[in-house]
Amino acid sequence: MKLLIANKLGETGLDILRQQRRVAFDYKPAVDENNLIKMIKGYEALVVRSKPLVERETIVAGRNLRVIGRAGIGLDNIDLKTAEELKIEVVNCPDANTVAAAEHAFGLMTAVARNIVIANQSLKSGLWNRKAYVGTELFGKTLGLVGCGRIATHVAKIAHGFQMNVIGYDPFLDLNEMIKRGIQKRENLTEVLRESDIISLHVAKTPQTINLIGPKELAQMKPNAILINCARGGIVNEDALLHALQNEQITGAGIDVWEKEPDTNNPLQQLPNVVATPHLGASTKEAQERVSQEIIRKVLKKLIA
Repeated sequence: MKLLIANKLGETGLDILRQQRRVAFDYKPAVDENNLIKMIKGYEALVVRSKPLVERETIVAGRNLRVIGRAGIGLDNIDLKTAEELKIEVVNCPDANTVAAAEHAFGLMTAVARNIVIANQSLKSGLWNRKAYVGTELFGKTLGLVGCGRIATHVAKIAHGFQMNVIGYDPFLDLNEMIKRGIQKRENLTEVLRESDIISLHVAKTPQTINLIGPKELAQMKPNAILINCARGGIVNEDALLHALQNEQITGAGIDVWEKEPDTNNPLQQLPNVVATPHLGASTKEAQERVSQEIIRKVLKKLIA
């Protein structure tokens, strides 16, 4: 049996593969969609990250495929319908990135609230301007979580340490489960938008969540509100957010994910009230190794079972 790893993977996961003899593997850490469709035919298993896209044509071309592993959480780059149709199992790593993503979301909150990035840039340019960068405290503020899964639950734990009030909306969780997670349940998105000082998004990218935050939703937010998106690009309508920030409809935003990636020419990235990062939510040494180990173990279990 053969496994193709089509993206960069941590060494500890590769070591697991090297120590077993039943599955051979090829490590090609920079395969794009065009090359993937040409080379997939000879493999029983495939491991990718958020790239390359694994579309229907690729899955059909992989006539020997039994397992597709996503080294991360989101599955929006994999055609799940085709995989199910062809009885190909898809596995991912829902827990491995939790701490890294939650810490990054909270880091963006702090950076926006306290003007850390722009103040840093100002000081390094030779200016000492304390009055220009007066921020706001997180203490006592209301944090609204949209989607209350693993990452949001860890964000809530951190927020409680800052003595924040944590509310959230998740149509898939009942009141008792929300209480267990330390989150006050709200019945709809509008309630969260209207009550929160900071809103952090933690939903998967699906047809139902694309443009989840658009002009209408931004208009429902407080003027002092901060929006954080470490979930997926496309959940926030970027044109609407740009308009809201430029017109002081909301105070600021922290953005880690973008509609098109990579993206280094987005007008949002130039705004002084936006802290922008290039999809770093899972980019810690610890998370990368956890993801590597977990996905390799899951793929091997499916292949060897």
